[in-house]
Amino acid sequence: MKGYIGVTSREWFTYLSLHNKAGEFNFWRKDTKNFQSLIKGEPFFFLVKNDKRVKGERAVLGMATYLRFEVLKASEAWDRYHNANGDDEKEVFIGRMDAMFGAGAHTGQIGCIILTDFKTFHNPVLLSEIGIPFKNSVVSGKGITEAEVEAILEYGFSTVGDVMRKLTEVDRIGFTEDDEGFPEGKIKLKQHLIRERNPEVIQK
Repeated sequence: MKGYIGVTSREWFTYLSLHNKAGEFNFWRKDTKNFQSLIKGEPFFFLVKNDKRVKGERAVLGMATYLRFEVLKASEAWDRYHNANGDDEKEVFIGRMDAMFGAGAHTGQIGCIILTDFKTFHNPVLLSEIGIPFKNSVVSGKGITEAEVEAILEYGFSTVGDVMRKLTEVDRIGFTEDDEGFPEGKIKLKQHLIRERNPEVIQK
């Protein structure tokens, strides 16, 4: 099983995160060439762009399941999928098309990657942390291997993902050695239960 990582806007992803009840939804793009990176049933991951004020690596925030590819006019895409295109109103959808692809773009055809089973991850996945190369110059997306799919799923749905990434960052910075220069072992996560003491007992 292979997969695909698609670059998407934060607005589109956020909207679908809140309105993902539709059975099918449209990951639309300007390119109308047939999308052959996936077959029906394979995973499609969302690499979400940062807010304009935020710099740094983009994260994979969710996924869906690929169904099929269609070529439609923007008006046809709205009539077929309505707010499953990622907007509340047709006028907003059309306006977004022109803003992204140029004035009058909505009168032409667009590529429609039709997906289902929208899911958001428990943890944001930074591709650099799991060894998946993804250059900033990649505009639309790229295919990935089965092993890379499994790595994204493991990090995305893991409840301890954030803790492990923090430990990795500490290890990378080099705080595994003390100030005197004596080498230490690997960092281990430990949990302890501590009983709160009565302050009056402590004072006595």
